Amino acid sequence: MARELVTNAQRAAYESDGAVCLRGVVDDRWIAVLRAGFEHNLTNPSDRASLFYGDAMSFVGLRDAETRGAYSGRDDLAAAPQFMNDVDNWRGVPEYEDFLFNSSVAELAARVMGSAKANLLLQDVMMKAPGNDLPTPWHQDAPSQPLSGDQTCAVWIPLDPVARANTIEYVRGSHRWGEAYLQLGVDDPVAHYGPGVAAFKQTPDVEASRDDYEIVGWDVEPGDCIVHHGYVLHGAPGNAGATTRRTFVARWTGDDIRYFGAKQRQLRPQYPDCRLADGDPMDSATFPVVWRA
Repeated sequence: MARELVTNAQRAAYESDGAVCLRGVVDDRWIAVLRAGFEHNLTNPSDRASLFYGDAMSFVGLRDAETRGAYSGRDDLAAAPQFMNDVDNWRGVPEYEDFLFNSSVAELAARVMGSAKANLLLQDVMMKAPGNDLPTPWHQDAPSQPLSGDQTCAVWIPLDPVARANTIEYVRGSHRWGEAYLQLGVDDPVAHYGPGVAAFKQTPDVEASRDDYEIVGWDVEPGDCIVHHGYVLHGAPGNAGATTRRTFVARWTGDDIRYFGAKQRQLRPQYPDCRLADGDPMDSATFPVVWRA
């Protein structure tokens, strides 16, 4: 990733809109590294992966022995699934770890957030095959993450060209509405997230009333990235294009973030080895500081 400073205009766009597109900031070498990691990941998913092959078997939560056994017994693993998502598996994919710790992605995130450091919260990858009509529902990231504070972002990196019609979209300014929204299908936030969590609201049905919102998105090429705030509402359509859509997402926290997860029941993903108490700074083996000014 090029070591360019984020401009004042780009930071201002992120602060006001909740998302900013940065062009040509990931060099070809790192795109090649991430693609190599993805190809390994595709046939070696972690126990946090979800895969869908377009038949009756959808693999959600491969930590379940029965489900993992059924997956491992398939004879078509060499064929790409229609959909694949894997979460926080960088420790098991050397190419992902190399990128996260040795490229400039952490510094870029910190500078966009206006933070003096960047802690790695997690990473995830997603693949949608051509013609896959499975959308990513409108949602926020932060409510299902173990944190409180404002300086949290995702760096969304396409590994393939993505046309505007198939790309991730954002409700401009929604990160400043002061709301935490329920994840899809969550009716009782106390039962779902645990005691001590503020009352969440139902996610607005953005798709059904798009004209009521200012929705932004960009066509992107490998080398570009989009940085978005943890509380901005966002979603993505299926892949109506003729080529596969692979994305790598690195998620970061900054100076003002504190751990808040001890009482939450439905974190995505879970952090069984985390030793932090609510209110602690994130700095830890679970959420390492990757860059500091």
